[in-house]
Parts: sequence; C-alpha cells; structure tokens
Amino acid sequence: MKKIILVVTFIIFAAITFAQKQTFDLATYTPPKGWQKEVADVAVGYSIINKKDMSWCQIAIYKSLPSKGSIELDFKSEWQMLVINKYKAKAPTQLNETQEVDGWKIKAGGDSFIFNKKNAIAMLTTFSGYNTCFSILATCNNEKYISDIQNFIATLELNNPVKNEEVVVTSKPENNSLVIGSWGKSNSVSQL
Repeated sequence: MKKIILVVTFIIFAAITFAQKQTFDLATYTPPKGWQKEVADVAVGYSIINKKDMSWCQIAIYKSLPSKGSIELDFKSEWQMLVINKYKAKAPTQLNETQEVDGWKIKAGGDSFIFNKKNAIAMLTTFSGYNTCFSILATCNNEKYISDIQNFIATLELNNPVKNEEVVVTSKPENNSLVIGSWGKSNSVSQL
C-alpha cells in the first residue's frame, strides 16, 4: 500500500513540476509538454521534431530591447532582425490588427519561407510597451503545429519592466563622505 501511495505522489509531483510556469525576461508562460528546451543569452526556445513525417516546430521568446517608439516600428524592426535576416523571408503577408493589454500593444504577422528546400512558416508576435519591446517567433514546416503555438501564446503573462526610482543626494553628509550618483532599483547586474 505504501508503494502505491509513493508512486501516486511521485506522479502528481511530476505532473505539477512539468506544468509549472516559467519566466524568461518579461514573459511568464507554460512551456509546451514534450518539447526540447534551449536557452541562450538572447532567447529561450522550445522545439519538437516528428521523425515519422519529418515535421518540426520551434518557438522562441527573445529578450526585451528598447522600443523604437511605436508598435509598428518595433514589429518592423523585429521582423527584419528575426525573420528576414535569419530566414530570408519577405515582408509579412498576413498582419493582425494591433491589440492592447495592460499597457502593452501587441502585433502579430506571418509569412512563408523556404527552409532546407521545403516550405515553412514564420509567425512573429511583438509586444511593445513601457519603452521596451520583445517578441515571440514561431517557425514550423507543418500547419498542424499552429494550435500548439496558439496554446503557448495563450499561457503568456506579460510582466511590466522594473521602473527605476532614483534618489539623488542634494546635501553634503555631516561626516564629509559623499557617494555621488543616482541610486535606485534595477533588474540587471553589471560585472565590469
């Protein structure tokens, strides 16, 4: 009886562990089950390959960058950098209307491209707000992965960037020691 309880407890713990949300930069999400995770400095990605029909799909969340000033400029820049430069695709033929959620503007678009002499699809979703932007790029060679991509994006929670609160010293301390500069909260560490 104890063995059965241990096995059931382990299965429940494993199911909870694998379904837990993860965070990368400004995005919190639930990773797709059974997909391989890859982590780099500028992105975290998930991929799957079906060896039976040689289909594949990749989803990557890219690290945030300073905004270019509007969702249109951010999407255009991200499309150029992540899709045209990488996959030699053209301008997106399908664009969704801009949506707004909690101070973030969201624009999505897609187009086909050739990868390893076969047709593939690139779908970019760009989030712009709080003077920053980031994107999720999904690429696949089979439309059967569209629902996986949509389900992944549906789990997404957008985190607002940390706002710096600066305090500037305006008077000289009594012990004549003075640290000059701005002090505030930051979400990055510089190691020089």
